[in-house]
Amino acid sequence: MRAVVIGSLLVVGIHVGGVRALTVQVDYRYDTNGFFSASGNPQGESGAKLARAALEAAAARWSAIIDQPLAGVNVSDDGDDPRIRITHPGTGEEWQISSARGPATDSLVQERRPPAPANEYRGGWGIEADIWILYAGARDLGSSHAVGGTALGLNWFEVFRDPNGIHNRGFNVGRYSLPVWGGAIAFNLKSPYVWNFDHTRGPATAEADLYSIALHEIGHALGLHAGEWDDWLRHAGSNFAGPNALAQYNADNGVNLNRLLLEPSDHWREFGNEDEEYRSRIFPAGLPNYSGTVGAGGLQPLLMGPRIPIGHRYEITNVEVGALQDVGWSVISAEVVIPVAADRLEIARMADGSVELSWRSVAGSSYIIQTSTDGRGWSDVTPALTANGLRTSWRDGDSGFDDPNPPASQSGMKLYRILSR
Repeated sequence: MRAVVIGSLLVVGIHVGGVRALTVQVDYRYDTNGFFSASGNPQGESGAKLARAALEAAAARWSAIIDQPLAGVNVSDDGDDPRIRITHPGTGEEWQISSARGPATDSLVQERRPPAPANEYRGGWGIEADIWILYAGARDLGSSHAVGGTALGLNWFEVFRDPNGIHNRGFNVGRYSLPVWGGAIAFNLKSPYVWNFDHTRGPATAEADLYSIALHEIGHALGLHAGEWDDWLRHAGSNFAGPNALAQYNADNGVNLNRLLLEPSDHWREFGNEDEEYRSRIFPAGLPNYSGTVGAGGLQPLLMGPRIPIGHRYEITNVEVGALQDVGWSVISAEVVIPVAADRLEIARMADGSVELSWRSVAGSSYIIQTSTDGRGWSDVTPALTANGLRTSWRDGDSGFDDPNPPASQSGMKLYRILSR
């Protein structure tokens, strides 16, 4: 059972599983320094568990926002021998991963002079549909909290251009189009700051917040502020003029800007005066983590600025989601709802697998239960409930109500929210 409070809007649900249009899947195979295990985490076993949970929560947050389908892909030891390339999270070296079995069957080695062996030979391998891989680890990054990004690899032109190949997966195609197989992220193994690994609370004054920093670096890997790719560059120079990001910024701030200024690093401009920073509201859909943030409806400095300040938690804002659309990703919509504070809410899981919600109601009010199986699309349960000023209750699967979604006992994931009329 889980309950998530978004401002005064209550979302509750039984979560057993669930299918999203895109899943950011964290892969720890290159965590060679053990940052996400007890052997190398600065806070030992407990820190490693919290660090994994925080990174995976950040990955799940992006997964809940992006609904872009990606084709499954398999690469094999053939005449093309496609490769991907990452910056190895544990060493910082360029890391080429080949689909050949070894240099002897690698067409890129055999036909190029001088030979260019890959760092890793996997033989045939693949990525399932709608999976986007995030390789994670840590190394000494000096004063930086973390780095993240995606890269292409050494390939034949036909591999770059294949619309259903490993780089495009039915999403885009072009010599400098953003590759959508995945990316890599590395955290500072020897950070001069104390890490906050606990994503369920905001950081203390002197802590660097892993959840916020992970959101930021995954954003880079997804193509935000990725100046090497045409998908970003078509809107960017010394400023960014993507129409969706601008629309979100203007709506949140009541202005009519025609550009957002960028740092030389392609991050949003940092003005040096906190009162002048670009700000936007936290994107309300996709189950945001409001713990330690400005909260629902508040204006937050943009996530993809040049830094996440020590002692602060940032979330994904409307501007970042707009910029994702400008890069080409399809995203869920931010819904406008009428919130209600459910006083003294009680949630019970019944023996038959159903769920019962009950709360102290306000006399003269009526309440609408809405249900969802993915946190994106919501359906009204009819009829509405009339409040008597005492306790109002609703049971999932009750024959007296019409719920377009199947009952919790038959659902991999089911979420509920309570709205007022």
